Amino acid sequence: MKSISLGGKPGELGTQLAEQIRHSALGFAREILSDPARAGRTNGKAARDLRAYLQSAAPFLVEEIDAFGQALGLSAEEAFFLTHLEDIPGPDLRWPGDEHNCTIVIVRNQAEGAIFANTMDISARFRQFFHMRDYRPADGRRFACTARAGLIGCSRGTNDAGLAMGGTSAPYSGSAGPGLGLYVAIRLALQTCATTRDVIDLFSRHTPPSKGMCYGVADAGGEAAIIEATHGEMAVRPIEGQYIYATNRFETPALTRLNAGRGKPNALRCEIREELLDDFLGSPQRTFGISDAQAALRLKADDKLGVSNERTQFGVVAVTKQRRFFIADGPPADADFVQHWHCEE
Repeated sequence: MKSISLGGKPGELGTQLAEQIRHSALGFAREILSDPARAGRTNGKAARDLRAYLQSAAPFLVEEIDAFGQALGLSAEEAFFLTHLEDIPGPDLRWPGDEHNCTIVIVRNQAEGAIFANTMDISARFRQFFHMRDYRPADGRRFACTARAGLIGCSRGTNDAGLAMGGTSAPYSGSAGPGLGLYVAIRLALQTCATTRDVIDLFSRHTPPSKGMCYGVADAGGEAAIIEATHGEMAVRPIEGQYIYATNRFETPALTRLNAGRGKPNALRCEIREELLDDFLGSPQRTFGISDAQAALRLKADDKLGVSNERTQFGVVAVTKQRRFFIADGPPADADFVQHWHCEE
């Protein structure tokens, strides 16, 4: 996976990003904006409301998005839309499809602390648009993340405080409105937060605009949680033993009523992965260290189903105490985890 480095003020970050991933970003823009159903929403009310929301919550990110779009020759509306692709569709143009089956696994032990692991399950045609970024913003924490070209947010990542974070797709609430974009939320957390509690506090002040998400978060102090969020609702499952995981459905009683909205095929895929994880993580042989975190992402039921499955494009593992970030550039069952980032400062 390609790695790039960025540093400076918001406008500088946006310009640098455009310069370093120009070909990929413009390719992704063509892929998305050629779809009339999406292109027609770049300046709709939902997009305008989201921009106003982000301008209030994190104006430096709006500045970065604008600089990114300008450097690529995109309009401000187009650049903002690409960063909020999952957030603007709403219930009438639902995202994602069946291919989105990401899994989060967090383990912890005394020696290594909390270890965060997360797969990225997407359509194979979008795999080419992902890369890793090492951010050194003028204001905020240094952090590393995987991200899609065209996106100012982050899909998975870790920072210099040892905070690690990512997510899995989850049910819709049936409503939509202004909120903090799904991947913008992860970016904001990595740049401004140091602990799991910081992230929970941040997310309690915001709501996803549309699509639901199970966010996983872990920190260098050994604390971790799954934050289940959808428009207007949020619940937290803190880690209580040595592991916690999330698939693509809610587990907290207040939100489980929404799971039926993703259909029976999603329920089956979740059950298969949950059984694999319970059997593996429940074994007395587990040490709950980095090797177990990596092995958990490699679990398969068959060639098509499992934690590592036919839709898994890559996996990440973050060792929070050591500030290390590993990427398996391909399905974890078939690819080695390679260290891409180590913050020694």
